[in-house]
Amino acid sequence: MKMFLGATRDAKDIDIGNETSWTTFNFPGGGAVLKALFANLSPTGNFASVRVRARSDVATPTWNQNTIAMDLSASANIAEYGELLGLSSYAQDNGFAQTRIDHWSTAIKACMLCTGASAGSRFALVVSDYSTTKATTKHYLAYLNKPAGACAIDGVFAIGNCDQFSYLFNFEVAGGLLDASSAHIHVMTPAGAKQINLA
Repeated sequence: MKMFLGATRDAKDIDIGNETSWTTFNFPGGGAVLKALFANLSPTGNFASVRVRARSDVATPTWNQNTIAMDLSASANIAEYGELLGLSSYAQDNGFAQTRIDHWSTAIKACMLCTGASAGSRFALVVSDYSTTKATTKHYLAYLNKPAGACAIDGVFAIGNCDQFSYLFNFEVAGGLLDASSAHIHVMTPAGAKQINLA
């Protein structure tokens, strides 16, 4: 199926449901409004069930002008709401073996491919929190976990080509987890708060 739109549009081109009010669904046990199953039979190249491109055609964009290929949001409209996940991503082998030693499986891949000069900053991954209230039990920018009973893995981080990096971390502002003298990093352990000394 192909969909062709005009060369220039000023508003939304495609609406699914009612754009002014929410369309509600009731899927006991789980479900999806949109579901598509596509299988790749090509031995080479990249296959995508959905490929979206967004291009910036603004010559002098303002500071807060963003070009976003995909904008996702999970929100609540009632108290005692369920878990909110803006994106849920899985890589599943379905029990099939893979013997190629250079094979990769990853649930999320973030990659930059920039060849032009930039006077600004570049990050392959940005994680931020705009919350104005703190969760009582835990509230962190990232949570790395493995379910109990699953197989043991090698570690939490793997860094390849260390000679291509100047620093492991760049602490831009002292304070909080980094003390004012930049001599210690504060960490929490099952035995309580500890410090990592920086030589």
